[in-house]
Amino acid sequence: MQYLGENVMIYFSMLGIIYVYYYLIRIKTIEQQKVKLETQLVHSKLNMLKAQLNPHFVFNTLNSISSLIDIDKEKSQDMITDFGDLFRDILDLGNKNLISLKQELDMLKKYIDIISIRFSDHLSFEEVIDNELEEALVPVMLLQPIIENSIKHGYSYNSTELSVILRIFKDSQYLHIEVQNDGQPLQQPFNDTIVTGMGIKNIEDRLKTLYKDNFSFKVENIKDNQGVKTSIMIPFGV
Repeated sequence: MQYLGENVMIYFSMLGIIYVYYYLIRIKTIEQQKVKLETQLVHSKLNMLKAQLNPHFVFNTLNSISSLIDIDKEKSQDMITDFGDLFRDILDLGNKNLISLKQELDMLKKYIDIISIRFSDHLSFEEVIDNELEEALVPVMLLQPIIENSIKHGYSYNSTELSVILRIFKDSQYLHIEVQNDGQPLQQPFNDTIVTGMGIKNIEDRLKTLYKDNFSFKVENIKDNQGVKTSIMIPFGV
């Protein structure tokens, strides 16, 4: 009877181990499926946000070209060529949500070339960027809407000359992106600007989707109304 009892205990112990083993496998499978689903949802949302951003960018650029045609046909033709090159780069990115900072800056340069034609000598643009950050990963088309917003809201009746500076640097954990202009101060709180500005709202939504709460994004007046600074902080990764 003692021998039989020991065998029964061993039998039920084995059953328990097998049950726990398959239970853990099932839990792991469910977790993997959950992660996969969450990843698919993130990509779907990011693709939707990019689908919103591209027509917004196209419309604004075509509007710039249209305003230039009657003033300088040759420059407007140059702008159309630059726009075609830039939009081809955007389409070539496909479903990518993160790209290297170098790729992002290459696209930004083409946008600056386009916008500089429109504003001629009334706009100056400067970059202060550490070359070691070229391989850092950033969201696709993160910089262009920020620069566009800085230019659009920087000009005013009293600010017809505009200087824009892009600074990118890092600390031990985060990549810092700052865009500063010397134009018109904000006339309304930043939260109101997000609601009314599609490009800015799009940036915030994409940052939330990619980084959850692990990022910072703000637009604020510089002291003594010397312009406006946009600041973004995201996890540094390559």
